[in-house]
Amino acid sequence: MAGNKSCEGESIKEKQRKIDNLFGPSKSKTNLSVKMDFSESLKGLKAIQREARKATAALKELEKQKEDKYLVIELDKLGDVPKVIHEGKEITLKEFINFQWTTRTDVPGNTDVIVDYFDKSNGLRRSIREGMSS
Repeated sequence: MAGNKSCEGESIKEKQRKIDNLFGPSKSKTNLSVKMDFSESLKGLKAIQREARKATAALKELEKQKEDKYLVIELDKLGDVPKVIHEGKEITLKEFINFQWTTRTDVPGNTDVIVDYFDKSNGLRRSIREGMSS
């Protein structure tokens, strides 16, 4: 507001004079100051931030471990679509998954892996079919 003019064209000083004429001049001025201490809140937020960084680092480490594995099959509950990671790459559009491991002794036995899926890039059906006998 240029020149301390209100919307009706009167200056703020003119309005104050009118109020003083009606009710008498103000005998005191009121100043309000508020001091707030946020130090405890900031400490709490910093603690949460530290924990979030730790959790993020743990998740990154877990993902790195999955990349280092030959085969990871995750199933949250029966009936869900399993998450399959083969040599660090997630397999999507899965059609058939079979993992079989057998032994008759305490030494590693036979391992067979079959994963049929559709390749998104070309729409072709692909298969991972690998096995190992001991």
